[in-house]
Amino acid sequence: MLLLKVLLVVLITALFAALLVLLLIVLLALLLRSSANGTQSSYLAHSRWILSVTELRNAIRSSTRLFGTFSTQ
Repeated sequence: MLLLKVLLVVLITALFAALLVLLLIVLLALLLRSSANGTQSSYLAHSRWILSVTELRNAIRSSTRLFGTFSTQ
């Protein structure tokens, strides 16, 4: 039973790490795309950066909330 709990925690931790890496890759791709487009105004690029950071922060919060509910059981 203890082995099953440890395995579950390891699996959830690995999924959380993979989700975080995926979100960082998406954020980097968005930043590279917005910086590669020279016709955009700097204000629009800045607002996209703020939106991406906000979405990333919200995703991390929801993931840590999910991780917290599994680890306390």
